[in-house]
Amino acid sequence: MAASIPFQRHPLAAFVAFACGGLPAVVLAAASAGRVDFAVGNVEAVGADGARRPAGKGADIRVGDTINTNDGRAWLRFSDGGYLSLQPGSEFRVDDYNFDQADDGSEKGFFSLLKGGLRTITGVIGKRNASNYRVETRVATIGIRGTEFLAVLGNSLTVTCGRGVCVVTNDAGEIELQAGETVYFKDKSTRGQRQTHKAVLPPAPPVEYREPESTDSHGDPSVVVVPHEEPPPPPPPPSQLLEDGPGYTIAASFGGDGGETVGTLLENMVTADFDEDSQLESYTASFGARGSASFADTGADRIIGWGRWTGGQTDGDTYPHPLDLSQDPQSFHYVIGMPTQDLPTDLIGTYTLLGATTPTFSADGGEGGSMDFGDPVSVTGSLVANFSDDTVQTSLLLEFTENDLDITSNAIPIMRAAATFEGAGAWATGGPCSGGCSTTIKGFFAGANAERAGYAYDVFVSGYYTNYVINGAAAFRQTGTAPIEE
Repeated sequence: MAASIPFQRHPLAAFVAFACGGLPAVVLAAASAGRVDFAVGNVEAVGADGARRPAGKGADIRVGDTINTNDGRAWLRFSDGGYLSLQPGSEFRVDDYNFDQADDGSEKGFFSLLKGGLRTITGVIGKRNASNYRVETRVATIGIRGTEFLAVLGNSLTVTCGRGVCVVTNDAGEIELQAGETVYFKDKSTRGQRQTHKAVLPPAPPVEYREPESTDSHGDPSVVVVPHEEPPPPPPPPSQLLEDGPGYTIAASFGGDGGETVGTLLENMVTADFDEDSQLESYTASFGARGSASFADTGADRIIGWGRWTGGQTDGDTYPHPLDLSQDPQSFHYVIGMPTQDLPTDLIGTYTLLGATTPTFSADGGEGGSMDFGDPVSVTGSLVANFSDDTVQTSLLLEFTENDLDITSNAIPIMRAAATFEGAGAWATGGPCSGGCSTTIKGFFAGANAERAGYAYDVFVSGYYTNYVINGAAAFRQTGTAPIEE
């Protein structure tokens, strides 16, 4: 059984110097990546040429710069809308950066945390192509499929994923973190260990506050010292990725009421209401709202979102709501997005897992599932869509501490007009499902050219102790297409 899930190294991109014949060397100016929003203490920037300059409020951040906070702290704002705070004693380098407002996949942000700690709320870079954003350390590399994480680096590395999905990789493998989860890496060769306690950044010391007074020879603000000035509050997070309104499709899997209410849901033309983190608060076609339940395992990009409501009771007046989820972790799992208007034709699309909810057991408090499978560890999977014959095939591996469950499907029909797919042509094997357990999958395609896919699933298990259902939801991103050969 594995416990993992992505990234690679990238060299430092700095300024370039060259000489031609007898002409003097020419230094190309390093590109700007952003500015310092505020700085407390003795914060400085060290350029790729080794030149040091103060990094007070308003100072330019250039490609190749290393930001040293020394005894202070700094908030950096990047041109793609991302923010990053550095704790005292940190060194952070901008290895390579490109953003020209296009959001067309050519943007990139490659950074290195050399020591200390940071918290970042990412901007546009990495939303379209997650591999375009990463933070390297000597212990592991941090990537995102979300919007926020916190990292503390000493001899070891601790990373807490704030929102979305974070992926941390070292020589021993990769770990995928859902929102709220933490991993600890002892060193670059030791596999990461999941932790119950989140990484913590210490508060800023009451030292000097640096603000612009005039400019130096580089054109950057110089600074004056104002003792014990309080820094401004952190900037607000970026606007939500998914917008409120009509036109969504939702797929959901749910269990509650002691197992009396169990099933899957697929609805088109849904009006959705999201919070500032793109977490689904309510939907209307039928009507369902989070009510007293809490969020878990949420994530989103600008095309699709996923998560679950758990640990309370939902509001609503149409099946399955109101839904009693008080027997945690019974949950209402959902995936939601704007359906594709015109599906491709005559090609095959391949998809990899973008994010998934933690599978839960419904009926009798899920005790039978806990005995048979143990605790959930990770979810991996893929999907292939044949847009020529309008079928979908998918596989999903649910890893638990005792037994794993492998969900696979036959060709499930696509309803082209609605950009949805559903069917019972799937089964699960593993543990008490050695002979196969019946599985229902309901899903949809979202975004231009079916860039995303998502589905909800339930697996009926006739267990050793009782009958129960495993519920979950998964979102996928398109990684490639190939034409259908005649």
